[in-house]
Parts: sequence; structure tokens; C-alpha cells
Amino acid sequence: MAVLEILKEGNPILRTICEDVDLTTEKEEISKLVMNMLDTVKSVDGAGIAAPQIGITKKVIVIRDIKNNKFFEMINPEILWTSFDKQFEYEGCLSILDENNEPIHKRIVRYDRIKVKWQDLDDNIHEERINDRLLSRIIQHETDHLKGKLFIDYLEKE
Repeated sequence: MAVLEILKEGNPILRTICEDVDLTTEKEEISKLVMNMLDTVKSVDGAGIAAPQIGITKKVIVIRDIKNNKFFEMINPEILWTSFDKQFEYEGCLSILDENNEPIHKRIVRYDRIKVKWQDLDDNIHEERINDRLLSRIIQHETDHLKGKLFIDYLEKE
């Protein structure tokens, strides 16, 4: 499909609350979007990308399960539960770059484990508890994008 431009911090689309996807009317459009997102995130060796990062205000994310080196889409993802335990680790974002055009990395707090619900492109509903700390972090990071939130927003609270 296509490698698309990734929007940078300061673009108002990154602060937009995204709309739900209705696969009964948008399946073809969303399928193309997912393919473009996959091409884009793979081209920069990223761990995930959210639709607003390429200018689309729909609730779609593409996640890389790093342990299995496998990508998958999540449509209308919703975090249903978070663990009490938290992690304080480094995180970066393809939309937040330094003066050398490289993603900046800062330590922020995320939940260790989550339970997430989402749809796939075939309109199947999935609900899964994510116990892998890194995958949990990636999903939390990307779902934040769908709410107009960036990981640097957590820095201001510390």
C-alpha cells in the first residue's frame, strides 16, 4: 500500500479525540488504513502506530507484539481493567522527535497489566488480559493517542 507521513508534535490532529469505527459501513476504508499503517510503522521499525499519527481521527491502532515479531490491528480498542502494579520505564513516540529527527525517550509510569477489548477487521470482538509488560505499555501508549494524549503529558505530572 503506502508509507505515510507521521505527524509531529504540535499538529492539532494529535490532540483530537478520535471517532469510533463502524465496520458495517467503513470496512473497505479501514482495511486500507490498516495496510497503510502497517507499511508506515514497519518502515520506521516502530512498536505501534495510531491512526491520528497519520492524520486520521478514527479509533484504529496497529501494534507490534515484539516477543513474537507479529503485527496486529485493534479497532475501537478499550482498556477495561488495569493492574494495581505499575512500571516506570523508557518510552518513545514516532511523533515526538529531537533536533536530529530521532524519537525522544523518557521514563513514564504505565500499568503492568491490562485487560483490553477490541475488534479485528472481520468484526470479531476480542477481549484479552495482557500480562506482557512491554505489550501492555505499547497498547496503553497507542490507545492514549486515540484520546488526544501524548506520552509527554505524563511528564508534566511528575
